[in-house]
Amino acid sequence: AREKAHLEFVEVLNVKEQVVAGMMYYITLAVTDAGKKKIYEANIWVKEWEHFIKVVEFKPVSDDSVKTGDIVDVPDPNIPPLQDLARFAVQDYNKAQNAHLEYVENLNVKEQLVAGTLYYITLVATDAGKKKIYETKIWVKEWEDFKKVVEFKLVGDDSPNPGGITNVPFPNLPEFKDLARFAVQDYNKKENAHLEFVENLNVKEQVVAGIIYYITLVATDAGKKKIYETKILVKGWENFKEVQDFKLVGDAIK
Repeated sequence: AREKAHLEFVEVLNVKEQVVAGMMYYITLAVTDAGKKKIYEANIWVKEWEHFIKVVEFKPVSDDSVKTGDIVDVPDPNIPPLQDLARFAVQDYNKAQNAHLEYVENLNVKEQLVAGTLYYITLVATDAGKKKIYETKIWVKEWEDFKKVVEFKLVGDDSPNPGGITNVPFPNLPEFKDLARFAVQDYNKKENAHLEFVENLNVKEQVVAGIIYYITLVATDAGKKKIYETKILVKGWENFKEVQDFKLVGDAIK
């Protein structure tokens, strides 16, 4: 039998999905129970074509504590909420160190589910007019309006050691398509070619003094689909983009 409870939804902390006969959603969420904030996990089975939704499981995890999750990349590091977090970290550092850093932009953001969310942000800030790169770790519990800078450190003067190359989970987000189109247009201009961009197959990124994107894409050449690989250096805070490599991989795909 269903329990007679009076939980009130607060926010979603994490969502994962699995393709089954329909879609299974694994949701970690915060609710209040008699005014006390708690964390629950729900498994929900959805078959949209049948207008079918079923809660397979709903259980408390603990009172405001969940197991540490994997650290995952955030596809767009410069959406306003993440820029606001980075500014918060810079302001916190300025206050603690009597410094005068000025935030410029984020280079990379990763997140990890803990009792809340831990954000790992690589950002650019100016120190006495000179651009430098910093790394910060920020712990956020939104349902408590809680933010804490766990770490803030200098990486280098706008030239950090190259980071690891990581996969981007959604290669056909508009910003990655725009980058691929930019590379195709650059190639067309240099080689007097007439390639037409179709789609991205894979995108990887690497934090350097900016971000290098490794994109595998499909383009048509005289109506025939071919696969290309390109390497693009981006420094968003300078509005800088440069195609470092563009090459044919295969003559055609089916």
